[in-house]
Amino acid sequence: MFSVSQLNDVNTQLYDIRNLYKGGEVFIITTSDNNISGFAYSNDGMYNSTWALPNNYTYTRKIYGINTDNTVWAIADKSNNAIATNQWTIVYSTALTTYSTGDAGYSSSSILSIIPGKNAVTTPDLNQITITYVMNSIEPSTGYITISQKNANEGDDLIRIKIPAKSPPIGTVNNVIIHGSVVKVTLEDGIFDRENATYIIKIDDDFVQANGQNLIGDSWEIST
Repeated sequence: MFSVSQLNDVNTQLYDIRNLYKGGEVFIITTSDNNISGFAYSNDGMYNSTWALPNNYTYTRKIYGINTDNTVWAIADKSNNAIATNQWTIVYSTALTTYSTGDAGYSSSSILSIIPGKNAVTTPDLNQITITYVMNSIEPSTGYITISQKNANEGDDLIRIKIPAKSPPIGTVNNVIIHGSVVKVTLEDGIFDRENATYIIKIDDDFVQANGQNLIGDSWEIST
């Protein structure tokens, strides 16, 4: 765990941590006047910038969020007497929309790495797929990961297996295990049992989520 320099002030306190969708996290800090500020850090503790919400407002109501494109929004006090007059407004910041911990070359900016990767040549006994995301606290959503054998004659591809992210019914094997940013998918024997064949692995856009938001999936090919 790294140190957040903004917490060195005795008048500040950690209030919340939110994942960014292209890597990194925003640390939300409260001050002695009950206001909040956000500071973006990479996963390895490098400070980037504030979340850059307009500084002519205060944010004592502490209602905010981060969209999937890293746009930050918050409910702001329109006057010093916002609580008494109920004068609120919603404000936005796009300062972090270009922030990324690095483009890994996948269609989804949320994915850091995949094993086996795009165009990898694997053995027929492959029994696990590992997906590492750029943010932590990944959770299962309602979608699937699907493996199909590509039809060399341009017909329909043959679906070999379709695995849900959420735990299956009691009494069956849980094929998807999530630890922080890493998702491991255990496969049955014989999924890649054809030599010199091409397989398509597809992750649904609602396979996993972070901060209650579904993450964009991806699709890639491997061969045996």
